[in-house]
Amino acid sequence: ALHAAWSERRPVVIELAVDPEDLRSPQRYVGPVHALTPRFTFWRERLHFLVWANAYDARDGEPVWWHGRKLARRLADDGVDEVHKSTVARNVLKGYRPNEGYWPTEYFPAKREKARAKLEPLLESDPELRTIADGYAKYFAGRR
Repeated sequence: ALHAAWSERRPVVIELAVDPEDLRSPQRYVGPVHALTPRFTFWRERLHFLVWANAYDARDGEPVWWHGRKLARRLADDGVDEVHKSTVARNVLKGYRPNEGYWPTEYFPAKREKARAKLEPLLESDPELRTIADGYAKYFAGRR
């Protein structure tokens, strides 16, 4: 009856007469694997799903939707407002500023120029190192 109500999307009120922890405990099938049919199911697991899937818990008198509570815990930093993709995107992109210069930010020739500028003081102090660096620059310029 509970499965039929779930598949028909018909609301029902049930009184759970077992400990919810018992429904979560793992089950094991010890028979031969080849004896299993496509209709095989762990009934406690199925009951756990049917009891908690999109259900409200009113054991304490106040209806609680546990999936909402779990979401609230995950979003504790942001608050429990309605969460939509556009809201999340707006919050994430609020401080976004476009990159200066070339795009993409990993544009290798620009990174190479920055690295060369950073090494310039070292190259000024060592002529031999400058010769080697210029040789590499000439070599890589020919590979483009």
